[in-house]
Amino acid sequence: MKLPVSAFAVMVLAVASPTLAQQSDAPPIRDFDVETIERLGRDIYEQDRFAWVGTDALLAEIPQGRLAGTIGWIVVERDGVDIVRFARGSASRPEPSFDVTFRGDAEPVVTAASGDFSEDELAMFRAVDLGRRAITQPCSDRYNSIILPDVDGDGWLVWMLAATTDANRIPVGGHYRFTISADGRTIEQADRLSRSCLVLSLQAQGGGQPEALMTTQLVDDLPVETFVFLSLSHQIPFYVAPPDGRVWVVEGDRMQIVGSGD
Repeated sequence: MKLPVSAFAVMVLAVASPTLAQQSDAPPIRDFDVETIERLGRDIYEQDRFAWVGTDALLAEIPQGRLAGTIGWIVVERDGVDIVRFARGSASRPEPSFDVTFRGDAEPVVTAASGDFSEDELAMFRAVDLGRRAITQPCSDRYNSIILPDVDGDGWLVWMLAATTDANRIPVGGHYRFTISADGRTIEQADRLSRSCLVLSLQAQGGGQPEALMTTQLVDDLPVETFVFLSLSHQIPFYVAPPDGRVWVVEGDRMQIVGSGD
């Protein structure tokens, strides 16, 4: 394996447990090319940012009592404007409650929602609920959801991302990706994006923050899109070693090979 000597000096090496690493009977995950993985990771990051900034804006403006019964949100784009749409009611019959609208660099605007959800929006809520209920081996009691149009077809891609409230810990394992039908009612493929509940620390030995993190990956020979999302979210590169012996660096929304098993 060939890596810059300086890279080894700053990495934190974390390896999945031997027991979990032996799970070779898991079905292969859905493959994407490098460009698609980079784009998906970037889109996940952007949607996650809209969701948490929108939630903060909503909580700052709307009294807690008026938010009772909120069941979740989706992020939609209309004519270049991003909107976080909050819902009340139930996943099977969501009703619009509040919208948080993002226009360029302006502060988000919170408004009471009116009318009904569109058929696509209803399908999105169904798909997210379906994905949440399909988590088979949870690694956290907190999961954040992301939903995007499928890159190949008319359905949806739904991610369930293991989350933590500890800013110094990064859940690398425990994430799921679901390919779901256009009506939001059928899971066409379920992909576990890791084989363990690996968590990495942002606290280096001796204090401070490491300059990079490193981990193995068993599910595919390309780093999965959650590494792009995590690198963007935490502003730190990830060195990822998949089964084929290569080593990739994921820095922001770019991935490249930096070493091999030769």
